[in-house]
Amino acid sequence: MGLALSPTGDKLVAGGEDCSVVLWDLSARAKLFEAKADAPIKAVAYSPSGLYVAAVDADSAVTVWMASDGEEMGGVDVKGDVLSLAMSAGRRELVAVGTTNKTVTLFSAPDLETITTLMHDGQARSLAFSPDGTMLAGGGGTDDMHGLMTNKGRDHKMKTVIWQIAADGAADSSSAKHLADVEFDNVLHATAFAPSGKLLAVGGESCEVAVLLVDRGFERATTLQCAAGVRCLAWSPDVRFLAVGGEDMQISIWDIAEETFWRCSCPKQRTGTAVSPSPPTGSGWRAAASAPAK
Repeated sequence: MGLALSPTGDKLVAGGEDCSVVLWDLSARAKLFEAKADAPIKAVAYSPSGLYVAAVDADSAVTVWMASDGEEMGGVDVKGDVLSLAMSAGRRELVAVGTTNKTVTLFSAPDLETITTLMHDGQARSLAFSPDGTMLAGGGGTDDMHGLMTNKGRDHKMKTVIWQIAADGAADSSSAKHLADVEFDNVLHATAFAPSGKLLAVGGESCEVAVLLVDRGFERATTLQCAAGVRCLAWSPDVRFLAVGGEDMQISIWDIAEETFWRCSCPKQRTGTAVSPSPPTGSGWRAAASAPAK
């Protein structure tokens, strides 16, 4: 299942367990197109250019459609169970797919021709491109016990890997190179670059969100303590707010500038306990939060 907004915020693509991918016009509350897959949808993505939407199903089939009319533009089957999906727009539009095979595959969009395969070492559970498309972050880790093991060792490869993406749109192995590894104490499920391109938020089963400084080698600026494991992250366009979806079925909205937050309780679910953020460990990161993207 998944949701993704268009770059202009007026359209929403949704994928569900009914094997449907639906594009909605939010202002008109009208369905623009609906496509059917052969299996339940695992994830969806909207290209930053606004031209395409993509989805991957439980059979690991990736498909790209034109956002304007729903025409299918490309399809490909990938090896392993797909865990994550992301799209980027630059000189060459890209689709990134992360799997249980501990790899991330880059495809061209919309034809889905394979460009290169990147190694993560752990299961690639979350993917995010930087706003300018020059970096790709993949958070993950291997959990063969499906959450039953609380103390996991370094062999579980619980880390965020950042790759540099070639700005010239190269369609070969030179299109991406390893930039950095940031290790964590638990499996990661969510990764999100801020719209400014200056911050990278990462969260997972450790019940916290790490905010990293991109221009300082992904130094940890601060840690936001959460009441439960983190499953998804989303920044506001002005980078002031960070929304965190948790395993306790709650949504926390963090004011990054003030380091305060409030919680939104989902209907018929238990209410989480309020927590406080730890103090920032770096300096100057608040300015990075509001700096415009390059």
